[in-house]
Amino acid sequence: MAAQVPTMTKLRPNPPPQREGAVAPVRRSNGRPSAPIRLVVSALLAWHLVAVFLAPLSVPPTSWLVMNMAQGRYTQWYLDALYINHGYSFFAPDPGAGKLVRWEVLNAQGGVTKQGEFPNTKEQWPRLWYHRHFMLADQAGAALDDERDPDRWKRMFLEAYARHILRESDGAAVRVRWIEHRPLDPKMAFDGAKLDDPSTYRQVLPDIVVRRSDLGPDPTNQTNVWQGGRQNMAGPPTVASPWTRVTR
Repeated sequence: MAAQVPTMTKLRPNPPPQREGAVAPVRRSNGRPSAPIRLVVSALLAWHLVAVFLAPLSVPPTSWLVMNMAQGRYTQWYLDALYINHGYSFFAPDPGAGKLVRWEVLNAQGGVTKQGEFPNTKEQWPRLWYHRHFMLADQAGAALDDERDPDRWKRMFLEAYARHILRESDGAAVRVRWIEHRPLDPKMAFDGAKLDDPSTYRQVLPDIVVRRSDLGPDPTNQTNVWQGGRQNMAGPPTVASPWTRVTR
């Protein structure tokens, strides 16, 4: 067996000696930014993540510390400029119940001539139009600090919806129900129950009925609700239809 001849590595020439007074060559970077730049970018990213979480965390119920941080002047400028000042909250791991508004148009004899509900993915489309109806049903549950009648705000919203539906129909009255749709229990899901199981629906308030004789002036024809860009607080409060725009 012949002995293996060792191979010689290629010799690299020695760098030329630097002359006295010559400037040393600048070393090439490894492609990474300098430490101060990395520190500034990391601080900006950390602040942005805090701002993303700060807006939804400030939705009540929350602490005064979080609310004051989210409503600060500079924080609001940043949130509004990037359009991340959203009003949603975090639902997981315990999401709340969904809200539905079911309505029926009644004739003079009390019979149902037309009915519907919102939000409804089959009737409200595209998605933004469905989301508008979703918010209409949900905002009826806004809390009102009235210990004597905590449901007054809910009834005011539902009565406004009923008046709008009645004006858009030729019926004698409109009946509205506010329905709460609770999430499906995990045990029921394992047993094969569907998300729309009847047991997950519950009527929250008694029926709201608005008759044709109860209708006041059409809010779309009112001209004194807004004066000079500000609401006229001298007159009685007006609950306008949520689908219409109050004009000056």
